[in-house]
Amino acid sequence: PPKLFQKIEDGDEKYDQELVDFIFFKINEFIHANQDRTEIEIKNQLICLNYLIYRFKTDPHEYVFSDEIIDRIKVRDIFLTKRQFGKDVIGNLRDNKILIVSSQSGYKIPCCKGDIVRFYNNYSSKIIPMIDTLRKADVVIKSATSGKINLLLDNDFELLKELIKTVASR
Repeated sequence: PPKLFQKIEDGDEKYDQELVDFIFFKINEFIHANQDRTEIEIKNQLICLNYLIYRFKTDPHEYVFSDEIIDRIKVRDIFLTKRQFGKDVIGNLRDNKILIVSSQSGYKIPCCKGDIVRFYNNYSSKIIPMIDTLRKADVVIKSATSGKINLLLDNDFELLKELIKTVASR
Protein backbone atom coordinates (compact mmCIF):
# COMPACT_ATOMS: atom_id res chain seq x y z
CA PRO A 1 0.00 0.00 0.00
CA PRO A 2 1.11 3.58 -0.61
CA LYS A 3 2.61 5.63 2.19
CA LEU A 4 -0.14 7.54 3.97
CA PHE A 5 0.45 11.24 4.27
CA GLN A 6 -2.10 11.48 7.06
CA LYS A 7 -3.03 8.58 9.28
CA ILE A 8 -6.71 7.85 9.69
CA GLU A 9 -7.62 8.29 13.34
CA ASP A 10 -10.21 6.27 15.27
CA GLY A 11 -12.99 8.87 15.04
CA ASP A 12 -12.43 9.59 11.34
CA GLU A 13 -14.75 6.76 10.19
CA LYS A 14 -17.72 8.20 12.11
CA TYR A 15 -20.64 9.09 9.81
CA ASP A 16 -20.71 12.89 9.40
CA GLN A 17 -24.29 14.01 8.77
CA GLU A 18 -23.30 17.64 8.10
CA LEU A 19 -20.85 16.55 5.37
CA VAL A 20 -23.40 14.16 3.82
CA ASP A 21 -26.21 16.75 3.88
CA PHE A 22 -24.06 19.31 2.06
CA ILE A 23 -22.88 16.81 -0.57
CA PHE A 24 -26.42 15.57 -1.22
CA PHE A 25 -27.66 19.17 -1.47
CA LYS A 26 -25.11 19.74 -4.28
CA ILE A 27 -25.98 16.40 -5.91
CA ASN A 28 -29.71 17.16 -5.87
CA GLU A 29 -29.05 20.62 -7.30
CA PHE A 30 -27.09 19.07 -10.17
CA ILE A 31 -29.71 16.37 -10.84
CA HIS A 32 -32.61 18.85 -10.87
CA ALA A 33 -30.72 21.28 -13.10
CA ASN A 34 -29.80 18.57 -15.61
CA GLN A 35 -32.49 15.87 -15.53
CA ASP A 36 -34.18 17.07 -18.73
CA ARG A 37 -31.00 17.57 -20.74
CA THR A 38 -30.35 15.19 -23.60
CA GLU A 39 -26.58 15.42 -24.09
CA ILE A 40 -24.88 12.03 -23.79
CA GLU A 41 -22.20 13.41 -21.44
CA ILE A 42 -24.83 14.73 -19.00
CA LYS A 43 -26.84 11.49 -19.18
CA ASN A 44 -23.66 9.53 -18.35
CA GLN A 45 -23.01 11.80 -15.36
CA LEU A 46 -26.58 11.32 -14.13
CA ILE A 47 -26.32 7.53 -14.48
CA CYS A 48 -23.08 7.61 -12.49
CA LEU A 49 -24.53 9.85 -9.77
CA ASN A 50 -27.71 7.82 -9.42
CA TYR A 51 -25.71 4.62 -9.12
CA LEU A 52 -23.39 6.15 -6.51
CA ILE A 53 -26.47 7.35 -4.58
CA TYR A 54 -27.98 3.85 -4.75
CA ARG A 55 -24.74 2.28 -3.50
CA PHE A 56 -24.41 4.94 -0.78
CA LYS A 57 -27.89 4.07 0.51
CA THR A 58 -26.92 0.38 0.55
CA ASP A 59 -23.63 0.98 2.42
CA PRO A 60 -22.23 4.52 2.76
CA HIS A 61 -18.73 3.21 3.56
CA GLU A 62 -18.40 1.01 0.47
CA TYR A 63 -16.44 1.99 -2.65
CA VAL A 64 -17.53 1.15 -6.20
CA PHE A 65 -15.03 0.17 -8.90
CA SER A 66 -15.15 2.22 -12.10
CA ASP A 67 -15.94 -0.90 -14.17
CA GLU A 68 -19.18 -1.33 -12.27
CA ILE A 69 -20.31 2.23 -13.06
CA ILE A 70 -19.09 1.99 -16.67
CA ASP A 71 -21.23 -1.16 -17.05
CA ARG A 72 -24.29 0.88 -15.99
CA ILE A 73 -23.49 3.45 -18.69
CA LYS A 74 -22.81 0.67 -21.24
CA VAL A 75 -26.48 -0.40 -20.98
CA ARG A 76 -27.23 2.67 -23.16
CA ASP A 77 -24.72 1.45 -25.80
CA ILE A 78 -22.15 4.01 -24.65
CA PHE A 79 -18.66 2.59 -24.37
CA LEU A 80 -16.17 4.47 -22.19
CA THR A 81 -12.61 3.61 -21.30
CA LYS A 82 -11.60 4.06 -17.67
CA ARG A 83 -9.67 7.16 -18.74
CA GLN A 84 -12.72 8.66 -20.50
CA PHE A 85 -14.90 7.79 -17.53
CA GLY A 86 -12.52 9.47 -15.10
CA LYS A 87 -12.21 12.62 -17.22
CA ASP A 88 -15.65 13.00 -18.82
CA VAL A 89 -17.88 11.66 -16.07
CA ILE A 90 -16.15 11.91 -12.68
CA GLY A 91 -14.02 14.93 -13.68
CA ASN A 92 -17.01 16.89 -14.97
CA LEU A 93 -19.07 16.06 -11.90
CA ARG A 94 -16.21 17.30 -9.72
CA ASP A 95 -15.98 20.44 -11.87
CA ASN A 96 -19.64 20.98 -10.97
CA LYS A 97 -18.70 20.86 -7.27
CA ILE A 98 -19.99 17.32 -6.71
CA LEU A 99 -17.66 15.72 -4.18
CA ILE A 100 -16.87 12.19 -5.30
CA VAL A 101 -13.87 10.65 -3.60
CA SER A 102 -11.63 7.99 -5.05
CA SER A 103 -9.03 5.67 -3.69
CA GLN A 104 -7.46 2.41 -4.80
CA SER A 105 -10.80 0.86 -3.79
CA GLY A 106 -12.85 2.85 -6.32
CA TYR A 107 -15.27 5.79 -6.13
CA LYS A 108 -17.89 6.84 -3.61
CA ILE A 109 -19.82 9.69 -2.11
CA PRO A 110 -17.95 10.50 1.10
CA CYS A 111 -19.68 10.03 4.44
CA CYS A 112 -16.87 10.73 6.91
CA LYS A 113 -13.51 12.42 7.42
CA GLY A 114 -11.72 9.11 6.73
CA ASP A 115 -13.07 9.11 3.16
CA ILE A 116 -11.63 12.60 2.62
CA VAL A 117 -8.28 11.63 4.15
CA ARG A 118 -8.06 8.57 1.84
CA PHE A 119 -8.92 10.81 -1.14
CA TYR A 120 -6.19 13.33 -0.26
CA ASN A 121 -3.70 10.52 0.40
CA ASN A 122 -4.55 8.93 -2.95
CA TYR A 123 -3.88 12.14 -4.88
CA SER A 124 -0.83 13.07 -2.81
CA SER A 125 0.74 9.67 -3.47
CA LYS A 126 0.54 10.40 -7.21
CA ILE A 127 1.14 14.15 -7.44
CA ILE A 128 4.15 14.50 -5.15
CA PRO A 129 6.24 11.81 -6.91
CA MET A 130 5.41 13.45 -10.28
CA ILE A 131 6.63 16.80 -9.02
CA ASP A 132 9.80 15.18 -7.69
CA THR A 133 10.36 13.50 -11.07
CA LEU A 134 10.16 16.93 -12.74
CA ARG A 135 12.71 18.27 -10.25
CA LYS A 136 15.13 15.46 -11.09
CA ALA A 137 14.55 15.90 -14.84
CA ASP A 138 15.21 19.63 -14.53
CA VAL A 139 18.58 18.95 -12.87
CA VAL A 140 19.55 16.53 -15.66
CA ILE A 141 18.39 18.90 -18.43
CA LYS A 142 20.31 21.84 -16.98
CA SER A 143 23.44 19.66 -16.62
CA ALA A 144 23.13 18.25 -20.13
CA THR A 145 22.72 21.69 -21.72
CA SER A 146 25.11 23.63 -19.46
CA GLY A 147 22.09 25.59 -18.25
CA LYS A 148 20.96 26.71 -21.72
CA ILE A 149 17.64 24.95 -21.26
CA ASN A 150 16.11 26.02 -17.99
CA LEU A 151 12.35 26.00 -18.45
CA LEU A 152 11.65 26.72 -14.80
CA LEU A 153 12.87 30.27 -15.38
CA ASP A 154 9.99 30.85 -17.84
CA ASN A 155 6.93 32.61 -16.45
CA ASP A 156 4.78 29.81 -17.91
CA PHE A 157 6.31 27.41 -15.39
CA GLU A 158 6.42 29.73 -12.38
CA LEU A 159 3.79 27.74 -10.46
CA LEU A 160 5.54 24.48 -11.29
CA LYS A 161 8.83 25.93 -10.05
CA GLU A 162 7.16 26.87 -6.74
CA LEU A 163 5.64 23.40 -6.38
CA ILE A 164 9.00 21.75 -7.06
CA LYS A 165 10.67 24.03 -4.51
CA THR A 166 7.99 23.27 -1.90
CA VAL A 167 8.14 19.50 -2.42
CA ALA A 168 11.96 19.52 -2.38
CA SER A 169 12.01 21.38 0.94
CA ARG A 170 9.88 18.73 2.71
